[in-house]
Amino acid sequence: MKSPLIRLRFWPVVIIVGLVLSGVTAFPLMRELNLLSKWQVGADASWNPEDYTGLAHWILFVREGLETTY
Repeated sequence: MKSPLIRLRFWPVVIIVGLVLSGVTAFPLMRELNLLSKWQVGADASWNPEDYTGLAHWILFVREGLETTY
């Protein structure tokens, strides 16, 4: 049977690694959202969310908000 000390060290390491990985994936959000927008809406299309419905509207709405906060 494993000692309690090993368990106490294992779980914080797992949590820290998970937090680091989730933080690293947040960095390229604008680039990823631009690629998703181009794929979903098209490169030559309007970027205005009100011109679209459904998933395209949501993607462009989130992109616009992220662009504003940058």
